[in-house]
Amino acid sequence: MIRDKMERNQGFENSLRCLQHPLALLSMAVLLLNDHVFKIISPSWLTGKLSDFAGLFFFPFVVAAGLSLLLSKFKLKSHDIGQLAFGFVAIWFLLFKTIPLANHMSITLISKILGHPVQLLLDPSDTLALIVLWPSWNLWNQVSDVKNLRVRYLSLILAVFASLATSPALPEVEVVTHLIAQNGSLIAFDITNGTRAISENGGGNWERIDESQFGEFPIEMRSLPIVVCLPDQQFECYRINGQKIVEVSNDGGKSWEISWQLPPERITYIKRINPDIKLGPSDLLMIQWENQDYILVATGEEGILRKQLPGGEWERVQVQNAIPTSYESTNLSNTFSAIWMELLVWFFVSIITFIAACWIVWLSNSKTPEQHLSKVDWIFSPALSPLLGIFLTLFIEIIIGFIFLAVIQITGFISDVQNGLLVFFALCMVTVLGLLPATIYRRLNSWKLTLIEHDYPPTIAQRLVLTSYLSHVFVFVAGAFVWLSWTFDLISRYSLALVSALICTGLIAMFFLKKIQDLSRQHDATAEK
Repeated sequence: MIRDKMERNQGFENSLRCLQHPLALLSMAVLLLNDHVFKIISPSWLTGKLSDFAGLFFFPFVVAAGLSLLLSKFKLKSHDIGQLAFGFVAIWFLLFKTIPLANHMSITLISKILGHPVQLLLDPSDTLALIVLWPSWNLWNQVSDVKNLRVRYLSLILAVFASLATSPALPEVEVVTHLIAQNGSLIAFDITNGTRAISENGGGNWERIDESQFGEFPIEMRSLPIVVCLPDQQFECYRINGQKIVEVSNDGGKSWEISWQLPPERITYIKRINPDIKLGPSDLLMIQWENQDYILVATGEEGILRKQLPGGEWERVQVQNAIPTSYESTNLSNTFSAIWMELLVWFFVSIITFIAACWIVWLSNSKTPEQHLSKVDWIFSPALSPLLGIFLTLFIEIIIGFIFLAVIQITGFISDVQNGLLVFFALCMVTVLGLLPATIYRRLNSWKLTLIEHDYPPTIAQRLVLTSYLSHVFVFVAGAFVWLSWTFDLISRYSLALVSALICTGLIAMFFLKKIQDLSRQHDATAEK
């Protein structure tokens, strides 16, 4: 039954036919040999390009096979499935080869699927391999029958294996612990994982070391403090002493002052992004490159510090995976990590503002005791009813989440619990964002009808409801804007951001509450007439 259903699936049948073709089988063999043999024996420009050409030839057939099964209910023609598969592969390859964000997302996703880190180079020149899609597309559009029922499934399994069995990323420097200068080259060591990187331009750029060119280096384990003085100016010395600073002396070491440190006003932000930052400094070295002296400092996970002498400025340099932490947010993940607590606090502040607006309206209505509702119903119901509904939904999702996490731990469907939590969090956010607009609209409309029932003119009732809700929105948006400005270093100091957020939201809350009070007085004046 299943076989008959698959045989009627034109896209799936055509995918298997293409994967049986000798050129497709050859490209799979080339990809496997290149990734797991040639790249290890003799890595070069050629081996990098060869994988791209080989993989792009047969991978659209694998994608087409998956799409033809997923979209089988739509009964798409083989040509349509091919257009979707080839279009997806071409666009995805173009994006991750040219755009850093797409490259990072692709590496993260594939690494999670395979369970080990993979290497996808960001190299626009690799897009040349897209030309191989043309003969692959011509093969897709050829008309012929599948020759062997058993071989077709074996070819599909081999293609999937070749696609997933990509070469793992070679270990790179994660923490710069030591620096050595030798034969005009600069070597950075990571003794935590035994990796090395080399720079041929005085520490400006770093690349993987050629083990065939450089043998083992004896690492001199120097104890802190480490002091280095300029050969031509012995009175100018630099020192590291175990603190997160670099010191300079202009009197031969008699007195010291700070030459470099993390900006004090951004330390709070940096600790939010990287709470366990391993900064060092752990090693200090002076080198000469192109008749110019440089002072270099190993700063752990932050790469190195580099300063041209004399009189240059300190610059922070990335060494492979030892990347300096930016003083400002560079992506949404960093932004949320830095200010999630402040955003949560300001959300509740905005809810309190909404409740205060409802209280002002209740004070006006309470002048006619025979008509007004209870204080709890009147003040808290408009603001809290949508929240209670959402929190109830989240509570149910949390229960489901515990079951979900238990299942993935038992089955190993997702590689670790953290990834499972991310998936669960995304599902929660989608649910909340889906429920929130409808829930708020329903509750606010109900509140407006309640006001009208209590002798509020429809126009005033609508303006009261809208103004009350806008007080909640603008208080939160104003606070969020200030905190976002802090993450992007538009406001450097945390204390200044906190004061600015309090002042901005306070003024906005006062403005809206005054507006609501004026509208309530209009109702009182109308009621007296």
